[in-house]
Amino acid sequence: MLSSLELIKRYRAGDTNAADQPKWLTYIVSAEERIVNFERIQSIQELAQANPVLDYVERTLHILDGLALSFWKKDLLEEVLIWSEVAKGGTSRDRFKWQEAGIHLSVHNLGSAQLFKLDKGDISDKSTVIHTLIYTHGLIGQTIRGEVPFKEHAPLIHLMKDNLLTADELRGLLLPLNQCIIAGVSEELWHSVLNEVESMIEQIVSDSLKKEPAIKDRLTRLRGNTIQKGENFDAEYGKLLEEVPLEALTAFMDGRTLWFVEAALQEFSLEQMVKVFLIIQFSMGQADSIQHISFEPLMNTMYYDYKGS
Repeated sequence: MLSSLELIKRYRAGDTNAADQPKWLTYIVSAEERIVNFERIQSIQELAQANPVLDYVERTLHILDGLALSFWKKDLLEEVLIWSEVAKGGTSRDRFKWQEAGIHLSVHNLGSAQLFKLDKGDISDKSTVIHTLIYTHGLIGQTIRGEVPFKEHAPLIHLMKDNLLTADELRGLLLPLNQCIIAGVSEELWHSVLNEVESMIEQIVSDSLKKEPAIKDRLTRLRGNTIQKGENFDAEYGKLLEEVPLEALTAFMDGRTLWFVEAALQEFSLEQMVKVFLIIQFSMGQADSIQHISFEPLMNTMYYDYKGS
């Protein structure tokens, strides 16, 4: 069993001596502010007796534990997984101090990478690889969903260009890492996106992520669940072109990372979703430097507990 799973097992058994806990576990279990992706739970009632971040990290580690990987890969990926969600943890006091120190708390992959670097302090090749994998963790799945532009994967390509990993080594890390991250949400989801994940990894390791997808393709991906439920996307998109200034929509989406979009807006029509985008675009004015737009606060206001659901 992975040493991190042993630590979690001891914590769950009541051995909660903070002095013996590593920083990553202390941060996760001390979370006072619940940061939850509501797509990962069946009902709000589940949250009453749960630490959803710890539960998710534990699931990802169990998946890693069961994979047939060389020791160095498993050791490295374990370190990536235990740090990848820490920016969702910490006490209110911790989070205030982090914010003061410039830790990005609303973009969790970036914030977690910053906290890892703050804790380790070294710049060894191994820590650079781990830091990069924490920073980019989950982005392949989010690119498939239309939330993340291709350029966000550039740090992975730099690992090869800087001779820290070969293409084969990077491929051999990215596939099991994404299996842990995605299957940790749902095994069914992992099997449904496996081919796309493999294709994207090949584009990354061959440095062929050149042209960003067209706006229509990215919108299609952002509406994946809604289309599965029966939305006629092509017909709705055709109507949209008659009513919406496409250049403003392009300006909003071009090169930006969008967080929790589908979780927040899945009950909205395509037209309503695009109008939300345009409201944000016009409200930003000339603030083109904004790269991350999070719908997490909106997601949180869209869910309430009705008869346990």
